[in-house]
Amino acid sequence: MSQKRSLNTLRSCLFFVPCQKTFYSLSLIELISVFLDFIWCNNFIPTRYHSCRFGLTFRVAHFKVTSMRKRFCIWVWASIVFAACIASAANTFCADLTPQQKVLHLVNRLSFGPIPGEVERVTGMGIASYIDEQLAPDSLDESPELEFHLKSLKTTSLDAVELFRAYGPKKPKTGERIDTKGLMENRARAGMIMLEASLDKMWRALMSRRQLQEVMVDFWYNYFNVDASHGLTRLWAGAYLAEAIRPNALGNFEDILLAVVKHPAMLIYLENWKNTDPASPKAKEPFSGLDETFSTVLLSMFTLGDSPVFNKDDIENVARVFTGWTVGAQKSRQGNNGFAFDLDRHDHGEKIVLGKTLTTKGIEEGSEVLKMLVQHDATAHHVCLKLAQRFVSDSPPSGLIERMARVFSESKGDIAEVLRTMFTASEFYSPKAWQAKIKTPFHYVVSSIRATGVSVQDVSPLVGMTQLLNMPLFFAPDPDGYSTDRTDWITPRAVNARIHYCLDLCVMKLPLFSDTDAATAKNALMPDTLEKTYAGAFTQRTRKAAAITSTKEEAGAVLLASPAFMNY
Repeated sequence: MSQKRSLNTLRSCLFFVPCQKTFYSLSLIELISVFLDFIWCNNFIPTRYHSCRFGLTFRVAHFKVTSMRKRFCIWVWASIVFAACIASAANTFCADLTPQQKVLHLVNRLSFGPIPGEVERVTGMGIASYIDEQLAPDSLDESPELEFHLKSLKTTSLDAVELFRAYGPKKPKTGERIDTKGLMENRARAGMIMLEASLDKMWRALMSRRQLQEVMVDFWYNYFNVDASHGLTRLWAGAYLAEAIRPNALGNFEDILLAVVKHPAMLIYLENWKNTDPASPKAKEPFSGLDETFSTVLLSMFTLGDSPVFNKDDIENVARVFTGWTVGAQKSRQGNNGFAFDLDRHDHGEKIVLGKTLTTKGIEEGSEVLKMLVQHDATAHHVCLKLAQRFVSDSPPSGLIERMARVFSESKGDIAEVLRTMFTASEFYSPKAWQAKIKTPFHYVVSSIRATGVSVQDVSPLVGMTQLLNMPLFFAPDPDGYSTDRTDWITPRAVNARIHYCLDLCVMKLPLFSDTDAATAKNALMPDTLEKTYAGAFTQRTRKAAAITSTKEEAGAVLLASPAFMNY
């Protein structure tokens, strides 16, 4: 009963928080529609307004307006209130960020959230030094504790070939069939690999000093998404992140693109492993012919985006370029780590891509096409748009994207330089960018634990929590990954689930901390400590909502469930 009362208390407190400029707020159009109904309806029926965009539901009372005089009075009153709302919003958007807000904003964007004392540390060293530090991850030593946790994972150090040999499906002997028990054993082995890959990702996000690198690892995996439920990708999703994504997360875009398209996980996921010249003698099941799945995604999601510069012929010709790019034992000197190039399945005909006739042959055609795509202006714009949407806002300023794209082209895809351009831009610190992004469930869970500043014993419950919050790690079902748009994450059900999690965390119900660390973690989640960690980001309305709770644990949960914490 006490848990239920606490949840009801939280919901009732948070009902009053939405007046801020946050995801709880109604859109301008919704406000106008409410006022129009309020002003012009003779018989104002009690209405339940539901914001599809933000998942906020509220009620308005009965009104019976019979005279024009009363209607005019209501119109005046409504106009005053509406004008006040607009003025308040204008002040919010026009006021420059304070120095403290700028530091918190930067830490929130370049990491998975501040740990206690982080804002003070960055204030002392300066914004420019912090950016330099995070853009040079190799200069930051990881803690022995993190290294210990990572070394305890048995499968994450294995490459794609080793994983297949040790944990892949076992071929039945001649004349035998795999029984149900064998299938279950195969699934159990693959399940352990995915669990350890998820634990590795969670440990690093929580404890790594190389926070920007881990943020970019999360970004690039989502950008070049591989769904671990698709065939053999269940064995290789973690290796894909470790081998193709992490080493190139702050490097060169051409390098990460090449590493991605040659990795067995991507070749399996987008079906290019069976892409074969229809005229080849090997064009028979499962290599039945030309497969355009990979080429379509490569052009429309990985490089050129929605640009009209390519057409169906380009998609077909790019698919022909990548015929023979497959998985298996090394078939040529170009094959390695599960990637193989089968010359007999490759289309050797002339190919024209984006109006240019390719000058190379064989596997080199793929490298020529990738370089052509990386150097295209549409790719620069598309990549920079996605980066700005992750780090600035869902609708970033076009001028910023253009400057980032120019740096991308001039530096030949230097990711670190593009990020530096963005992090030092005035638009990055614009009031419109302040708390304009919503944390995904993974980001939200990690940031809440980082706010304690305490090491956890086991991150398995946190991995499970991301699944309960509808974001199982490595299992985004579509090639474009999980959405980063706030409207896809803030629904009544999602907010309710986050409130449950916040309360469970604040009352130490989750089995995360040792007995000695639990008290420290609990104190870190108290309102006064959270206020210090988040540098006064919480608004006065949120503080008032927290103040009317019955316990400090509930008050801490109100702050964690508030817009100021769910946004970044």
